Amino acid sequence: MLRAALAYASRLGWPVFPCRPRGKEPLTEHGVKDASTDENTIRSWWSRWPEANVALAAGFAFIVVDIDPRNGGSESILDIESAHEPFPRTVTAQTGGGGWHYLYRAPVGTRVRGSIAPGVDMKGAGGYIAA
Repeated sequence: MLRAALAYASRLGWPVFPCRPRGKEPLTEHGVKDASTDENTIRSWWSRWPEANVALAAGFAFIVVDIDPRNGGSESILDIESAHEPFPRTVTAQTGGGGWHYLYRAPVGTRVRGSIAPGVDMKGAGGYIAA
């Protein structure tokens, strides 16, 4: 997990922070506000919590469209795309809950957050995802 955290931070410049193993609850006092790309900070966290999950802070290099099928996200995306156009192709990852994260490049500090349809949320500055 340390190698993954360092790779996200150093290769991509994406701030990271530790979460509970196999979970998304922050282990640091301020959660996403503690996210860092500093190698020493990251090494310190993962020496304290070697099994910690890696969380990626949104809003620094990307925003996230978070699709949760358990809450109607699959149907909502179909409705949105049929009314407008398909979402642009991008980096995607399947979530632990069977949903999807679509990552889109965004200016630093992009402040989008909230639900745009049942089961579809946007995450920008102040939001995060479990890697």
